[in-house]
Amino acid sequence: MLRKAAALKAVRLAELLDVTPMQVSRWENGRKPLERRAVALVSALALEVEGKAATRAVLEALATRKKVSRSVRLDVNAAR
Repeated sequence: MLRKAAALKAVRLAELLDVTPMQVSRWENGRKPLERRAVALVSALALEVEGKAATRAVLEALATRKKVSRSVRLDVNAAR
C-alpha cells in the first residue's frame, strides 16, 4: 500500500485518518474497500516523501487537536 511509500506505520496512519488500526489492516488485506479520503491522503503523503508536498505536517497538526485560544478569521480570497 501507499502507506509504506509514505513511511508511516499502520497505527500512525490510523491516528491521522481518525480510524482504527484494524480498519487500516482491513484495507491493506482487501477485506474492506479503501475509502476515497484515505486514498487521497495517503497519496499526498507519498508525494511528500518525494519532496513534493507538505501534507504530513498538516495532518500531524490536525491530529493534535489543539484548541484555538481565540477566534481566527481566514480570508480564502487573499490566497488568489
